[in-house]
Amino acid sequence: NTATSGASLTLTSTYTPAGYPSAPLSNSWAQSSGTLAVTVTSDIVSSTPGDGETAIQFTVTVVNPPFGQGAPTLNVGGQFGSNLFPWNLNSAHGYSAGSTSDGFPDIQDGGVYDDNYLLELTGSSSQTPVSYPVTTSAFSQYPLFVVSPRLHTLALQSTPFPCAPNTLTFAVLSRVPLLARCQPLLTIAGLGSTRTPSSNLSITFLSGGTGSDGFGGNLSSQTLNASWQQSPGSLTMNLTSLLSTTTGFVDRLLFQISVINPTSSTASRGLCNALGVGVGCVNDFRTAVTATVSLSVGAKTGGDSRQMVGYTGAGVFPITASSTNLQPVTTYSGDYAPSSTPAAAGDGLPLWVYDPYVSSKFVQTTFYPCDDNTISITLTSNVPIFQTCGPSSPVAITLSGLFGTVTPDSVLTLGNPSSPLSPSAVWNNTRGSLVLSATGTLKLNTNYRFDVDLKNQAPARPQALVNVSVTWLSVLNDQSYSADPYSPLYISTLNWTVNTASQSTPWPCAVNTITVQLQPTVPLLLCWASATDTNPGFPVLTLTNLVGSTTNSSSSLPVTSSSGVFASSGVWKRDVGSLVLNLTAPMPTSQPYSFTISLVNQPQAQAAPVVSLATSRLTQVAAFVPMLPQSSDWTTSNPALASSNEISALFIRVPAFVVSDAFSTRWSVSQSSAYPCADNTITVSLTFNVPLYSSCNPKFTISNLINTATSGASLTLTSTYTPAGYPSAPLSNSWAQSSGTLAVTVTSDIVSSTP
Repeated sequence: NTATSGASLTLTSTYTPAGYPSAPLSNSWAQSSGTLAVTVTSDIVSSTPGDGETAIQFTVTVVNPPFGQGAPTLNVGGQFGSNLFPWNLNSAHGYSAGSTSDGFPDIQDGGVYDDNYLLELTGSSSQTPVSYPVTTSAFSQYPLFVVSPRLHTLALQSTPFPCAPNTLTFAVLSRVPLLARCQPLLTIAGLGSTRTPSSNLSITFLSGGTGSDGFGGNLSSQTLNASWQQSPGSLTMNLTSLLSTTTGFVDRLLFQISVINPTSSTASRGLCNALGVGVGCVNDFRTAVTATVSLSVGAKTGGDSRQMVGYTGAGVFPITASSTNLQPVTTYSGDYAPSSTPAAAGDGLPLWVYDPYVSSKFVQTTFYPCDDNTISITLTSNVPIFQTCGPSSPVAITLSGLFGTVTPDSVLTLGNPSSPLSPSAVWNNTRGSLVLSATGTLKLNTNYRFDVDLKNQAPARPQALVNVSVTWLSVLNDQSYSADPYSPLYISTLNWTVNTASQSTPWPCAVNTITVQLQPTVPLLLCWASATDTNPGFPVLTLTNLVGSTTNSSSSLPVTSSSGVFASSGVWKRDVGSLVLNLTAPMPTSQPYSFTISLVNQPQAQAAPVVSLATSRLTQVAAFVPMLPQSSDWTTSNPALASSNEISALFIRVPAFVVSDAFSTRWSVSQSSAYPCADNTITVSLTFNVPLYSSCNPKFTISNLINTATSGASLTLTSTYTPAGYPSAPLSNSWAQSSGTLAVTVTSDIVSSTP
């Protein structure tokens, strides 16, 4: 297994009998079988040949293989003419053949130098790694006993935050010298998913080499080009150029590279976490990052590969060239975090990255439909949020799910944004998204607050469920909402504190003043139908089922109001009893607002219809809200009315004779003479329960006035009593002598002064 080729080796005599300056020897060499054949080319005779012994000593130089092996059993065979005499070197001659390299001792007598050797150095600022060569056992003198290459490693990082600039520190200690002849190639692998593009890196060694002061040595400040491959996450450097061709060797290396951390811990890297759980983890110290040294001489190759050891305690390692004692820093501060934020266990593991989450809190100023709404938003992240994440565009913090507004797409000015949030944000109404930017790093565990002004939509809706996302990061959300109605974009349903429809009179055919009183639970404001609406309007009121009127349909029925809230006319449809009325100004919630319309009651009596109110653009408790009569009791203010029901809009009383009341008889029929053939004056006294409007064509009939001798088509009627203001009753009549029937018709209105 030597790496020495050729047909012969160089023999150097180191001892021959006296008189022989050098042994007259020639040789042939077979590398494949490891056989050296030596021939004596001239006499070698001892100056005292009597004892028959001739001693010679010579050396040959071979190149050891680039891998470890136990001492092979050496066979020495002699030949004189045809006489052969073999001789095996064995224990009887002080030689233990077959010893393996695995029995090589610890780095230093009495030390516990296993895989965690370099990790143990992080616990003491005074302890430094030892250097080779060291005292070894007797095996090392046996021919072609070769120590197996063995690495001790340590991998540390300066920050565990996604997208953060991260300094990775690598310490590598080899228990065999790394000779230039072996063309040592060092590869650090398993650093996948960083945001650092592939490139050639110039590595400046913090220290290393063969010095005796820890990692200090002849490599300090030396540079070396290395190849960084982003996709596999590997760093490869050829150490040959650092070494002289024959004598240079390195057994210790301390160097750093700077990368941009991955975006989340879920990236496919297979790293141990702080508890040692993860793909490729052997225990809670070894990471899935590997260090491999490859050695080659000629066609022979060797080397060693180890999972690098990480630091699982609470701390990180922002190591600098002036501080290489590998001591952890246990708090964060500065640009990343509030002062003295403690580091957590495992933060120093290479490319151990936090899962980012953002907690958000939302409070709005109004839940009214169509209102101008200011939403106060507070964002807090468990990780710093950086302006960039490697070679990519600046960070964007997106709040999505802000549905329920009619705010046009635009760049909105934010109110009171916490630094370093930018003072404006991009709003998209269709997506319900607000995209923020920042001019600096947002620190972890720090509240960042801003206000955004949006216009509420008209229809009611539950609160918006807002999601916060950050460019490059897989963010978990933890929302905090105020209770309704101040959760973001909760919009209240319209209800009515007051909604009454009353009337001035229940008389058939009378001109009736309908009074509507309204007090909403939410203000009726100018509304936009959508974010692209260019013709906003106030909600439109629609009253339905005002049936029982003879007032003809009209596109401009006069409306009377002193509030300035209602239009001066509305659209009236008699057949369905509907009135469509526009608002001309906002209707606040502070008081009732009223308007009146005049309708003519129909002749037919009816119970009060159920009048309903609908409001366009807004969501109501029901599509049509039944309206109520006024609460006052007309039986007190208007004793002539039968009950308070008669105040309900378009309640029309059934016309009837008033027969009597508590004080007197209200009707009578009498005559002036009982003698045959005499003139007889019949006096009829009647009281009606309603005014008599001629438009109702009121008639009353007295029948069975039989056997009179009075003929003719009509009789002479003389009024003896009418309501005040009526000198005589406007009556006409028809007379049927045969049946004794007198039909009386009211020809013009008869209305009491106290109706």
